[in-house]
Amino acid sequence: MTTKIPNNLGSERTYELRHETYKIKPCCTELNALKQSSINDSLTVTMEENEDLIQVGSIKSPYQLIKLDDKENVQFYSVKSFYLEHKFAFIPMVSVLDSSFNIIKQTDLEYMRYKHQDLVYDDSHFWMYFSIDKKISPEAHYILIHSAKELGATVSINSDSYGGAQMTMIGGQPIVYHQDAASFKVNPVASPSGVIIIKKLDFWSKPVNDWVIQPL
Repeated sequence: MTTKIPNNLGSERTYELRHETYKIKPCCTELNALKQSSINDSLTVTMEENEDLIQVGSIKSPYQLIKLDDKENVQFYSVKSFYLEHKFAFIPMVSVLDSSFNIIKQTDLEYMRYKHQDLVYDDSHFWMYFSIDKKISPEAHYILIHSAKELGATVSINSDSYGGAQMTMIGGQPIVYHQDAASFKVNPVASPSGVIIIKKLDFWSKPVNDWVIQPL
C-alpha cells in the first residue's frame, strides 16, 4: 500500500523516540518570546522544529506560532494530523492570540474528526477546520498550534460518517461500490510530535458544510 504520509519528516519514528526528544527540551518559554513560523499556502511540520516547549494550562507542549494576515476578512484554515502506525498522533489545539500574546479563543476537540485510509493510500488522519473573522475579532493577531491533551493520554475522536468506497473482486475484476459508513471512534495516544499539515483556505477551497468549521 502506497502512503500519502510525508516520509521525509521521520514519519516512521516510534512513539518512544519522539518521547525521548520531547523529554530533553527546555520548558517553558513565555508566549511573547516564541519563534514565529512563516506560511504561504500550507505548512508541513513535525512539531519538533523548535527547541523549546510552552505550557498552556497544565500541558507542556511543542508549538508552532503563525502570524495572521492583516486583511479584515474571514480567514479559513485546516489542520491535518496523520495517525502514525494507527496508534498515535499529535492531537492539535489552536489558540488565537492578541498582539500582547494573550489567549483569546481556542479550538474544541468536538470539531475534530478521524478520516480512515482510502482504497489506495494509507492516509489515515485527524482533521479540523476553523475560521477567524477579523471584523468580529480585530484583536486576533496570531494562531498558536500546540497539544490539546496531556502527552501519553488516550483520546477518543469520532470518525467522519460519510459514505465510503469499497472494493470487491467479481470474476477476477475489481468492482468498486459505495456504501454508507457507520460512525465509529478511534482512540489514539497523544504524541509529542507527528506529521501535521496546516493549510490556508479560501472561499472555494473551504468545506461546503459550514457546520464542520469552528468559528473563532
